[in-house]
This record gives sequence, structure tokens and C-alpha cells, in this order.
Amino acid sequence: ALNFNMILKNKTVLDFGCAYGEFLSNLKNSKNLYGIELRKQCLDYIRKNKKNLNVFSNLNDIEVKIDVITLFHVLEHIPEQVKILNELKKKLKPRGKIIVEVPHARDVLLQFEKFKNFSLWSEHLILHTDTSLKKILKVAGFKNIKVKYFQRYNINNHMGWIIFNKPNGHVFLNKFHKKNSIYKYNNYLIKNKIPDTLIATASL
Repeated sequence: ALNFNMILKNKTVLDFGCAYGEFLSNLKNSKNLYGIELRKQCLDYIRKNKKNLNVFSNLNDIEVKIDVITLFHVLEHIPEQVKILNELKKKLKPRGKIIVEVPHARDVLLQFEKFKNFSLWSEHLILHTDTSLKKILKVAGFKNIKVKYFQRYNINNHMGWIIFNKPNGHVFLNKFHKKNSIYKYNNYLIKNKIPDTLIATASL
């Protein structure tokens, strides 16, 4: 997994679409932790089990300014993406940053029909390329935009799709390929700009 500790150290962080608060819970050196989540069961769980997280269902309920806002696999579910990025931008401090992780529209597995149907399920409204992700961040008023390619699921996951036409190959085929093969395969996908994930960082 990518390490954001340098960006998030001693910062006030807002995770937009925080689900059950897993990402926020793993931050050890950040200052204040906020989450936005619409699902009541997630909010109830966090409020009961994770007292150090401040969670809300409405962005306007957060009255403090934020150093870093994160969106992990959330943007692709939102129809008016520029509008929500503009709203988030208003919550940032003057030198604030945003981190956006989304599925990649050029994921190599999208050539397989079963995976395409699995990936483009009804709530996935938009898949981004490097170019389109940069563009919407720019239109929303962000600067210093950088997009990195990242491979989240390894070669065993891909073998699961290719051989068995189903997900979770990285679990049920976890001994099929070892670390060296996984590393080389991930690098091959990234080098050829066909991995499963894009991660953008930008600032005001």
C-alpha cells in the first residue's frame, strides 16, 4: 500500500466517504481526524467504537479548516464531481492538499467481459484516465496536480479472473505467484500505464 504518512503527519485530516473509519484509524501521527459518511450503520459503528474520530453525514457540519482531504474510491460514485471537489476545496486551509484514489479506466482487466461487468456495477458512474482526473481537479481550481499509477490487486487476482472468471484470486490463489513475480508484474502494468488504480495529489 502507498504510504501517506509524510503528507498527513501532524495534520488535520478529513476522509470523505470514510466507511467504517479503517483508513482514519490507521493514522497514528495526525492531529485531528474527521470523516464524512452517508451510511447510518457506518456512522453508528464509528461513534460507538472509535471515539477519536469525528464523523458527520453533512460536509457543512464540519466547522474547522482541514489540512488534507482524502477520497479513496469515492469520486467514481459521484455524478457531479467538479461540484463536490469545489465544496471540498472550500474546507481546506490555504496550503491544503487533496488525495484522490480512483479505479483506472485503462485497467488491463477491462478487456475481459466478466471483469468489466463486475467493475462497472451500477454505482460506478465514471472511471478516470490520467488525463481526465487531472482535468477535473484543474477545473475545480486545484494546482500542483500529480497523478501516480498504482496496482492494488496482484497477479494472483488477475489469474483468478483469467482462469476462473471471478474475483478474489489474490486470496484463493495466494500461493500461485510469489513476491518477486508479483513485484515484476505490478511494475510491468505501471510502466505500461495499465494498472487498476490512479492516485492524484493536488493543492490549493
